[in-house]
Amino acid sequence: MLVPISSRQDPSEAEIHSRIAIAFIVLQLAGGFGLLVTLLTAIVSPSVKRYSTWYSFGTSWILSSISYSLLAIAGQRTGPKPAFGLCLAQSALIYAAPSLTACTTLALITHMLLNLRRLLANAPFRTNSGAVAALLIVPYIVWLAMFVGVLLYGLSNPDTVRRSLNGTYCDSTNSTMSKISSLIVMCCMVLIVGQQGVIGVRLYRNRRMLSGCGQVTMVARIMLFSLLGVLALGVAIAYVMTSKHGQVFDIILASLPVLAVFIFGSQLDILRIWMCRRRKSSSHEKLFTPHSKYSSVSTEESFS
Repeated sequence: MLVPISSRQDPSEAEIHSRIAIAFIVLQLAGGFGLLVTLLTAIVSPSVKRYSTWYSFGTSWILSSISYSLLAIAGQRTGPKPAFGLCLAQSALIYAAPSLTACTTLALITHMLLNLRRLLANAPFRTNSGAVAALLIVPYIVWLAMFVGVLLYGLSNPDTVRRSLNGTYCDSTNSTMSKISSLIVMCCMVLIVGQQGVIGVRLYRNRRMLSGCGQVTMVARIMLFSLLGVLALGVAIAYVMTSKHGQVFDIILASLPVLAVFIFGSQLDILRIWMCRRRKSSSHEKLFTPHSKYSSVSTEESFS
């Protein structure tokens, strides 16, 4: 979270912090809105096929954006001290949100890897409802546990709940909350990066088999998605290793939903909807739909 800023700031320093706080909020809202548009486009468009873990992933980032923007949305970013209930709720939400987004990202990558293995094994697709249910439910259980834990602590220790001095959001003076959340994120991101490495190796080894299935696009999206994971991992490590981290880390954090919009909202089937172009799907796009034999390893699904 943000480093406490000295209460004695010269006007220029205070203005800089204020501008950074505004940039943070704008990025969060832009990312959340972009993901909402992307999800709604997929929901209302019959031609767009996505997996449940993809919708869960997008929803988690929208919730994260709202969580970090709650104070600004309520109009209490500046001025008198914000309502305690609002501040406490946001404090709990911002510590729970990173755990949620990390877990839903891990669930999406795990789903993608499982289906890639089926594709390369030339095995028929079989939905494992139990595994899918776990991938959908567990992230929100982690989120709820973190949220309730921070909420109860804040109720017992109201003096620890505060609005950051530059008005970005409400947090807690107890750094333990940030470290616990960051450790969860760090563990998830290590697993994500490892799984993406496995996916990359398997795609490379089977490049001839996948040469007609949009492999170049697949690899490009993997690399972009890996960048998102590495950024989140770097932020998590910084939070855990030091108690002092400037607003640059918050800007990186706010850029993640925007990056997610760029990666997952730029896919051809979604872009076609907005460009009002209705073309018949190509053969490799049909191959990787949830209703096909090989199901979920497409450039349109696995990386969206």
